Amino acid sequence: MIAAGAYAGRTRPVNVRRRAGCLLLAITLRSQLGQRRQNPNDPLLWTISRMASTAVATVPCTLAGISLIAHWGGGLCWLAPTALLGIVGAVYNAWVLLVEIVR
Repeated sequence: MIAAGAYAGRTRPVNVRRRAGCLLLAITLRSQLGQRRQNPNDPLLWTISRMASTAVATVPCTLAGISLIAHWGGGLCWLAPTALLGIVGAVYNAWVLLVEIVR
């Protein structure tokens, strides 16, 4: 009975890590798919630039998901660069909007 409890306690964090990794991968995939071209008449460069700007912040999140699923590579430590790069991207977008509105 005690051995079964110890065994069940060890497998539970593994499942939680895999679920968290799958959730992170689903979030990043959804983020990238949301940037696809919605109007076929728009230039391809617009779509690529939108995808590249979101990929900067979502690549570390993807690495976090993969490392949680594979049990190597840092796991949730990759979420710190994700947050930092997300803030940098938001500041850059705000700066671009500020420059465009002033014109």
